[in-house]
Amino acid sequence: MLRKKLTDEEMKIVEEIIDSTNEEYINQVLDKYVKYNIPRYEKKKGLPIGNLTSQFLSIYYLNKLDHFIVHDLHLKYYVRYMDDFVILHEDKQYLKQCLKIIIEKLEKEYLLQVNENKTKIINAQEGFIFLGYKFILKNKKTIMI
Repeated sequence: MLRKKLTDEEMKIVEEIIDSTNEEYINQVLDKYVKYNIPRYEKKKGLPIGNLTSQFLSIYYLNKLDHFIVHDLHLKYYVRYMDDFVILHEDKQYLKQCLKIIIEKLEKEYLLQVNENKTKIINAQEGFIFLGYKFILKNKKTIMI
């Protein structure tokens, strides 16, 4: 997907950053592209969340899926961070239909598979875990634990 949008030189930058694993190597790579004014990487600055490109690339890769879920399936209450997402809807049967469609789309168009142990349709009053927090709907309020 990126190759269609970027020049060969820009794609080379992305590939080198993706392949990077340590501070010294990252900065050696970034120094090659000083004309792009890319900030140097500093250890213990920012969040320890793996490769710096992971969040951007996950947003980019699943962007069309986000639009499909919200605009085509009309699922208004949808939240996603990287590859984890939650969809809230009052109609359980409609959610079941949408889940089948989303799984099929993920498998065919994105070559991704859902984690069957984590993928479920539940009542929000039972609570659900998202990004390490448990969310429970109680008395029309959302409680986060």
